[in-house]
Amino acid sequence: METTGLDRGRDRAPDPVAAAGLGAWYGSDQGIKVVHYGTSNTRVLAVEGDLVTLEQTPETGKPGTYWLKWTGAFSMLGDVVSRAQDRVTRKVLRGPAPSVGTPGYFGSVPPGDPEVAWGIGHTEIMVPTELGPAPAWYVPGGSDTWFVAVHGQNGLRKAELKILPVVHRLGLPFMAISYRNDEGAPPSPDGLLHLGDSEWRDLEAALRQARTMGARRFILYGTSMGCQIAGQFLARSPPAGLPADPHRSRRRPRAPGGTRPRHRRPRPGLADPVRAVRAGRAHRGVERGPRPSRPARA
Repeated sequence: METTGLDRGRDRAPDPVAAAGLGAWYGSDQGIKVVHYGTSNTRVLAVEGDLVTLEQTPETGKPGTYWLKWTGAFSMLGDVVSRAQDRVTRKVLRGPAPSVGTPGYFGSVPPGDPEVAWGIGHTEIMVPTELGPAPAWYVPGGSDTWFVAVHGQNGLRKAELKILPVVHRLGLPFMAISYRNDEGAPPSPDGLLHLGDSEWRDLEAALRQARTMGARRFILYGTSMGCQIAGQFLARSPPAGLPADPHRSRRRPRAPGGTRPRHRRPRPGLADPVRAVRAGRAHRGVERGPRPSRPARA
């Protein structure tokens, strides 16, 4: 029986290189694609006094203090009181108890702004970045050393509010910034995260704004990608003026006998195609400044 070109195409094995390329592209999306999360990840199964029973998930079963948010309200929940099949019960520490059947979002991020989360007064300021105004929260303090918080990948400013009560007790002004692709902030030209390679400029803009408001020194606090943003700022911003850690040794450890161990570096694109594609996409079209100079050794 005669076969057509279409039939022969169906019988052909998939190209492994093409399959690897598609997999690497999908994998890179998980690192640099902008994601704005939904509003529900659990449901209230029962309420008895100040005890709330939720659907058990990997999140709701964790020990510690968390927040449950639902439409128009929130509550702070304490540690797990009891567990049963597919459900977990926690105590309400603050806020109202939700109604049975309420869908809500359970997580470690305080809800709302500093006033809503901790009863601490604040001001919302707009930072003039190179792409447009980006919102930031400012809590005043009695020092010219400011504590500046930078959230992580696809996160929110309110994720950094967990540290605010400690900073406030120390009397330090507090600023939680947003950066390109955040909700309420301007998008990047390509709509992708650059893993700190361009976002550091938004941190620089926030610190310039803080200087106009009386700041003289800064404590940079970052979580996840926020640490990369802070590190890129320290290495590449002229106002920073110093390397991130001038006292850290760059010498490689020596093996017994005084010789340095040899480590083979995998060739990018072969051993880790996802990392290679992600790096290429994240840094494409980003204007690169000069490489930071290493501090002189004493």
